[in-house]
Amino acid sequence: MARAAGLHVVGRLPKPFAHDDFEAILHRETMAPLPQFLRKSVKLNISEADLRCAIVSKQFVLHYQPKIDIKSGAVAGVEVLVRWQHPLHGVLFPEAFLPQM
Repeated sequence: MARAAGLHVVGRLPKPFAHDDFEAILHRETMAPLPQFLRKSVKLNISEADLRCAIVSKQFVLHYQPKIDIKSGAVAGVEVLVRWQHPLHGVLFPEAFLPQM
């Protein structure tokens, strides 16, 4: 569908995807290293108390990503992405603070 719309497709990844797979696709396409903010995060030891403190301190931020109907161009919905604005570690993606299934 993307190619039919004239988009350059460099690869596809199932959700959730591994950062190594993402980096491999980008590296194959650009032959450049990933920026630091996209590199695999360091494994942090996040406790339940840390999460409770972050919630109380309002350290979680939401990012809204629109879902667009390709045919009409209309907004068909929205996806909400959560990030933790950690005071020491900066922006943390969910993989850093949600248990892995």
